[in-house]
Amino acid sequence: MPDTVLITGGSGFIGTHLILELLARGDQIVNYDIRPHAGPMAWVLGQERIARVAYEEGTAEDWPSLLAAIRRHKVTKLAHLASPIDTDYLNRHPKVAFDVMITGAVNVLEA
Repeated sequence: MPDTVLITGGSGFIGTHLILELLARGDQIVNYDIRPHAGPMAWVLGQERIARVAYEEGTAEDWPSLLAAIRRHKVTKLAHLASPIDTDYLNRHPKVAFDVMITGAVNVLEA
């Protein structure tokens, strides 16, 4: 029986490649990210696969949205890959780093 997997950060490099593997094994995917697939990652997945992936806009640190997406799609597994890629920005704004990295991880674990 296929799983329904929600991937936080599913539009990123690692998330996109995980989606490829999970689709190949027959799972249903929910991409939970601040933006849908675009640019090179959209090219990697291709339009046919993108059409098979449910997209939910949100951030891991937004507990109500995360929980709503999990319930709406009846998610059975989570992969937490959300992470900002601009480390210089995070170094200058440690509160943002904490919110995204720690609060987001706690929310996913709670879910």
